[in-house]
Amino acid sequence: MKALAGGIPRAFRSHKTPDGAAYGRYSRAWVARFAGSLPEDLRPLVRLAGRLTVEIAALERDWDKAQARRRLTETRRIRRQLIGSRHQFLKAQAQLEARAAAQVTGPLRALAGGSL
Repeated sequence: MKALAGGIPRAFRSHKTPDGAAYGRYSRAWVARFAGSLPEDLRPLVRLAGRLTVEIAALERDWDKAQARRRLTETRRIRRQLIGSRHQFLKAQAQLEARAAAQVTGPLRALAGGSL
């Protein structure tokens, strides 16, 4: 498989699908926050968080369909899956936010006198 442009970790066989495009938008935003290149240790975390965004969107679509058809058992099952996926996503997002906040470099560090 060919590597993706911009240092985005590959998560799907084809990133030309709507799910792949959504994943790409999410991942590119994180690559931009890390000045154009992700640290190697964050690549799996960005991949996980990106996949979770796609999974949550799919589960929400399924939940809407189940609600419209009044399938209560299916609605409850999907809701339980959504709770777990959202929890995982929020944990991954918090870890990424913490690393991004610690990534202050360059002119900002010089202006702060190196105390950042």
